[in-house]
Amino acid sequence: MAVGDVSTELPDVLGARATVQAPEGGSFVRVDLDIPDDGLIPLAAVAAPFQQETEVVLRADGREYPLLGPGGPVLDPNGLVGQGGSRWVAVEGEPDELEVAVTVDGLTQTVDAADGSVDNGRAAELADVRDRAGAAGGAGQREGTPCGTPERLDDTALRVSYGRSLECRVRLALRTPYVDGLGWADEGREFVAVQLVQPVRVQLVTGRDDAQVYWDTTTRLDVRLGDAAPLGPEVAVNSLDRGLLAFADPSDPGQLVFDVPADEPLGDLVATLTADATLGEPFPTERRSAVFRWIVAGEDLS
Repeated sequence: MAVGDVSTELPDVLGARATVQAPEGGSFVRVDLDIPDDGLIPLAAVAAPFQQETEVVLRADGREYPLLGPGGPVLDPNGLVGQGGSRWVAVEGEPDELEVAVTVDGLTQTVDAADGSVDNGRAAELADVRDRAGAAGGAGQREGTPCGTPERLDDTALRVSYGRSLECRVRLALRTPYVDGLGWADEGREFVAVQLVQPVRVQLVTGRDDAQVYWDTTTRLDVRLGDAAPLGPEVAVNSLDRGLLAFADPSDPGQLVFDVPADEPLGDLVATLTADATLGEPFPTERRSAVFRWIVAGEDLS
C-alpha cells in the first residue's frame, strides 16, 4: 500500500477532463493497493463463496474517504484476478495527517502515510499463520499425518473387504485467529482448521472368503479436537481452492474448524467412523453397524 503526497492538481492525462473534482480549497491524494503474487495465502473458511467484508478508507486530518467501489481498487475475496488498484481521492483542504485504515470483518489495521508504519492489531498473527503454512510446504503439497490403524469399537461379524479403504490422514492443522464466515476468534481463543482425508466408501462383508455376503453400506464420521466439536459442517477443500491450485487434490480432503484456547497445546484429534450396513433388497431384513476410531495425538498436529 502506498499513499502519495497531497497535490492541488491532478496529472494531465493527454488533456482529458478529470473525473475527480476537489471541493473548493481542496486537494488530491493518490492511494495505491497492490496484492503481491508471491504464492497462495492460507485461508480458512467454513463455506464457499467467501463472506469476508473489507472496508478501506483514507483518513485525512480526521475525515474519512472511502477507497473501494466503482473506479477504485478492488478487494473481492471471491475474485481471482484484478485485485488491488489505485484511486485519486478528492479531500477537504490540504491535510497534514494521512493514514489508510483497512477494516476486515470489524478489525481495523492502519497504515501511516508519513513513515509507512503499520498497526495490525490481532491481524499480525496472520503473518505467523502464513509462515507456518510455508514451513509445512503449503496446503497443496503436504502429505500430512497418517491417522494409523483404527480401533474397532463394535463386536459384529462384519469385515472390511478392502483394508486400504480405511485410509485416514490429517493433511493440515492450522491455528489461526480468523476464519472466513466466522470472523475473528474471541479474546484468548483461536481457531484450528483441520484438513482431513477420510474413507469415502467402506465395503462390509460377512461369511467365508469363498462365499462372501456383501452388505449395502453408508458411512458417517464424527470428529472431535479435544473437547471441541466442529463449528459447522465439513467443507471440501477443493471447493475452497476454486481453481487457484493447478489441479484439484485427488485425495479430496475435507476441512473442519474448531474453537480452542489460544497458545495452549492441542487436544487429541478423535475421528469415529460409523459404517451402517443393511442386507436385503428392496426392503432390508438385517441392520448392523461397524464402528472404527482413530486417535491422532495433539502434538502430532502442530
